[in-house]
Amino acid sequence: YERPPAPPHITAAYARSIPLQDFERVAADRAVKVVATWIHDSGMLDDLLVHAQTPPAQNDNDNHPRPDKTKPNATPTAGLSADLKMDREFERLTVSTQEDLTATTAQLHEGAEADVTEVKELVEAIAVSAGKDLHNLRRMCTHISNGRLSHPDADQPAAQDDRFLLAEYPRLRAAVDARRNLFRVFRELEFFAHIPATCERLRDRLRSCEYQEDEMQTIRHVAVEHVELEILLVEAEAGMKARMGGGDKYEVVYEENYDYVQNALGQRSTEGVDRFLSAHVKNVWDLGNEIRGRILSGVAGSFELVRNNPAAMVALVEAVEVYEHAAEEYSALCDGTNKQEDGRSLRFTDMRAAALTQIYQDFEWRALEVFRTIHMQNEDMGDEEISQTTNNTKSTMEAAQFTAVLNAANKLVADIDLVQTEMAPCFAPHWTVDVLWSSCVAHICSNQILNQVGGPEGTNLEKLTVTQLLELVAWIEFFRLHMEQMFPQITDLRSSNKTYFDTRPDLFTTNRKQVDMDSAIDALAWVNNLLDDIHRLAQEEFLQRIRDQMSQWLDNVYRGPHSQYRASNGRLTTSLCEDVFSLVTVQLRTVQTRLSPSSHALAVAATLVLNNVRRKQLEERQKFLSTLEASCAAANDFARMSERCEEVVRDLVRECNFGEDGRALLEASSSELLALFGTDAVYAAQHTHTFVFAPIREDAIAHQLFSKEWEDTLTNNDCVLVLVRTLDDFLADLDVFLDTFLVKKVMDGLVMSSAVFYLECLLTATQQHKDGMFSSIKRAMDRITGDLDTMENYFHRQAQEHPTLSRTVEAHFAILHAVKDIMALAGDISQEDGRRAVLILHKAVDDCHLTQRMVGDLWRAAGGGADAPLELLNSLREDMLMMSPEKSKEDKRRIQERRTRMAMSLEERRVVVGLSAKHMIANFYEERDKNMENAASQGVFGAFFN
Repeated sequence: YERPPAPPHITAAYARSIPLQDFERVAADRAVKVVATWIHDSGMLDDLLVHAQTPPAQNDNDNHPRPDKTKPNATPTAGLSADLKMDREFERLTVSTQEDLTATTAQLHEGAEADVTEVKELVEAIAVSAGKDLHNLRRMCTHISNGRLSHPDADQPAAQDDRFLLAEYPRLRAAVDARRNLFRVFRELEFFAHIPATCERLRDRLRSCEYQEDEMQTIRHVAVEHVELEILLVEAEAGMKARMGGGDKYEVVYEENYDYVQNALGQRSTEGVDRFLSAHVKNVWDLGNEIRGRILSGVAGSFELVRNNPAAMVALVEAVEVYEHAAEEYSALCDGTNKQEDGRSLRFTDMRAAALTQIYQDFEWRALEVFRTIHMQNEDMGDEEISQTTNNTKSTMEAAQFTAVLNAANKLVADIDLVQTEMAPCFAPHWTVDVLWSSCVAHICSNQILNQVGGPEGTNLEKLTVTQLLELVAWIEFFRLHMEQMFPQITDLRSSNKTYFDTRPDLFTTNRKQVDMDSAIDALAWVNNLLDDIHRLAQEEFLQRIRDQMSQWLDNVYRGPHSQYRASNGRLTTSLCEDVFSLVTVQLRTVQTRLSPSSHALAVAATLVLNNVRRKQLEERQKFLSTLEASCAAANDFARMSERCEEVVRDLVRECNFGEDGRALLEASSSELLALFGTDAVYAAQHTHTFVFAPIREDAIAHQLFSKEWEDTLTNNDCVLVLVRTLDDFLADLDVFLDTFLVKKVMDGLVMSSAVFYLECLLTATQQHKDGMFSSIKRAMDRITGDLDTMENYFHRQAQEHPTLSRTVEAHFAILHAVKDIMALAGDISQEDGRRAVLILHKAVDDCHLTQRMVGDLWRAAGGGADAPLELLNSLREDMLMMSPEKSKEDKRRIQERRTRMAMSLEERRVVVGLSAKHMIANFYEERDKNMENAASQGVFGAFFN
């Protein structure tokens, strides 16, 4: 015989889920395998085969085979030996099986050491997965299955297994059911008879555990036993009323056997059943009210209970859920029928609705108590100081109260995280205590804030300080951040169905056992929208305050005196940069400490501060350019302010967490301010040309150029040599006063200023000598050529240190060469047609009319004919109009206004007065026309008076 396969260990073989209906069969199969392997391993197979037919031992001692003691070699009989061996092996089997069961039991007990959360999850999983199996097992233990024939149709023959089913014999089935349920009936009758004693025992246990450490666990155990009493009475009432009413669910087979019930209860009505059960119902449901009172008392202190003993809170919630599970299971058992319509009046004690209502009230009371304490403290302070109350004292008290209200609101909003992380896990998910707490906080805090700011219109906002406005904006952003993280759907919900100014929102469903999420979301959306309006009003108010405050501070800084410093290397600076950005830093830090790093209002405030600096820089730049040294110091200051602004913005972006909109807003504002500082630094550096050319214009050089002396006597270009030496002297000082990159800008300005100065002197000379201003045009052209070469050579030598300077010289001296070519063509000493020179001149002038006037003046000054330039200009008119279309009177008026008003755009501020040949030419002819008009008017009036 081969050894049968050994059964696997019980923990490995049956760790999977086994339906309870199959458990007995699986256990029997395993028992057979265990006994089979035991028989084979113990060598009992042969003994069983040999002695299987041996008759059982007789009880008579005389007939029992015994060994003969008189014989020394006597041995026990074979049957006795087999019995002793069987006993020994059976004892070994018992011991080994007991050890396996002990080990398995120990492993099962380890599961009971899990924490509260794991046990709670295990119980819920068992309730969901095994609930149906438990119901079927209970049904199988108390009733024979109704069964369903394999072939219910009359034409089909019955299957072989259908002969054991009682589906076709309802009376026989009822009789068998009654017999099998006999033990259950007597047990329930005994349980029913002991209801008063059980209630008294539960009351004693409930009272003895008060103020004990295990009070909540005891309440849970009492609730479990109490709900069994309620289940018994509810089922008893339903069954008895169903029998009295002849319902199909509780079919009465032998009505004559229930005559004594009819006599006991009186008429076939529900009133008799109610009178029969009334004493027990009152006793059990009174106990339920006591249990509910104890549960509500524990739930009222849920915050403290969760922090001190979360397991007790879980036990309390489980005690509530016991009643709800019983009601739900009974409702499912009754197929959802309406108990009131069936005449059943008993209902399970309603625990969850009362508990949720109590929690909501406790949350509201807790939030209100925080603010009530603050207001009482403020009133006590006011009573103490009422005798010496002044306006300052009153405002101080109001400020203190406002700050205290915001601090309390901050604490309540912060407790939302506490409720989510510590409190909510102790409750079933459908309790949604985090929603209840969030709704209470939102409703109460919003009302308190409205009282402080003067209602939804914010009428008291103007009374608050900047710090208070910042704190208000910060709290609203803090509140909205938490709410929108918990309830993302309220972000885009801009309208609500109700308003909740005077009443708290009703968050529960009709049966009061769950939170109505639609109502909760609507209430939160209303609060969110209301606070959004307050946030907008407060932000506008504090931005206006910051704008006014910064404007006043910057006025004092820009218009006040500034100490000038000279560094060891000779660089000139003032305290302007430090004074301005100390204010900027203080203002930004004040806002930053009050608002959250991700606040959009912080980005708006920073942008407003930078825009204020930009506006003040636009207004006050020119006042720093009074002298050469002041201009150099201003140029260095503006450059340092650009670097400092970049540092401030970079630090602010690194320390904060702006959104895309806030970052874009800040970058746009800072870019404009950086560009403005850079432009003004270059402008201030190039503005030094006015102080460089001031002595040159005052000297005789300006009058000697293009004079008779210049043409005949000053043959070595003496005037231009004096100009170059003056430039070189100033440039030596500027190289020390200014930063290196600004010196390059100064050199560009001196090139442009030299070209403009030389051209201006030439146009002034043509106005004084309209026809043939030179005695020898060839000698005059030689002098002009020498002057231009002298200046260009000087600047080209400077280009060795500043390589890009050569391009500036070529670009701005081109107009002087064009003027020389036009005059040479007019004096018949050039073979060129003059078209290129006229177009170069027109490109610089950018006005057809002015180009024609200037070419005509140059032509006549060189002694040319009057018709020749007209013929040349007419041939080039189309090309000139393509380069610069003719401007209307309105365009000319706007250009004139732009030149006279303060430069605001970067393009306008780049234009330094005295460095543009275009502006110089336009101003020259405008001034010339005005002089001619004045002279004409004086001539008319003089003739009239004469």
